[in-house]
Amino acid sequence: MGPVYAAVDRVISRHVFMAAFRSLRCSVVLFGLRRRWKRLAIGPWMETKRWHCRADLNASCLALVVDWVFPRAGGVD
Repeated sequence: MGPVYAAVDRVISRHVFMAAFRSLRCSVVLFGLRRRWKRLAIGPWMETKRWHCRADLNASCLALVVDWVFPRAGGVD
C-alpha cells in the first residue's frame, strides 16, 4: 500500500501547490490593480479579472478532487 499512498500524496501535493500559486499570483495582480482602481477607473474590468482568478482556483480544486477520486491510468500502482 505504500506506493499507492505515495502516488496519491504526489497528486494532492501538486494540485495544492498549483492552486496556491495561482491564488497568490491572482492576489498580487489584484492588489496592484486595486491600488490604481480610482485613478484608472477600471472597476468593472477588475471585477471580471477577480472572477477569472476565482474560476481558475476552483478549476484547480476540482482537478484535485477528480484526480483523487478517479486516478489517471498509470498514476497509481
